[in-house]
Amino acid sequence: MSCRIVKEFLRKHVPEKYDIIVSGYIWPLPREYDLLIVRREAKPRRYTRAYDIDDVFFIIEVKARGMFPEKDGKEKGLKRAVDKLAKNLKEPITKFKKSHVKLACLLIGEAVPKREAALKWTKKVREFMKEYNIPVFILSNTRAKTPGEAVKPFKGKWGKFVKYVVENLPKT
Repeated sequence: MSCRIVKEFLRKHVPEKYDIIVSGYIWPLPREYDLLIVRREAKPRRYTRAYDIDDVFFIIEVKARGMFPEKDGKEKGLKRAVDKLAKNLKEPITKFKKSHVKLACLLIGEAVPKREAALKWTKKVREFMKEYNIPVFILSNTRAKTPGEAVKPFKGKWGKFVKYVVENLPKT
């Protein structure tokens, strides 16, 4: 559901020569990607939602509730989760040597820790993803008491996400 909502809002900003695909695949990889931005005239392989890598320009991972650490709930677990996600996102670029494909991670809500001494998830998620050159855009704090408090620390991030996507799509 979250991906469909992001698609509808993002569609208003992406040039018409591109299409945004929810839950798409890149042929012949077995992995599903949350959002793909593809050439408008691109057609998936018959009976599939799998697109040729040459028609894909963006892979966007969407997390409705943020990044969660694997098993131990600590920084190491978060690092493992990010490493796994980054490897999956980068696979089409590394496997097919296609540098035209851009990546982004959109966290609709992130569980910002309550205690000051707690691990700073948002900072760590960005730091870990930066190692892979994947920008992270966080839109809200899922632990805030009011919608206003939820988005206040992340004001303008949607605009930055949209700008990043649009500016990194091929112009011709």
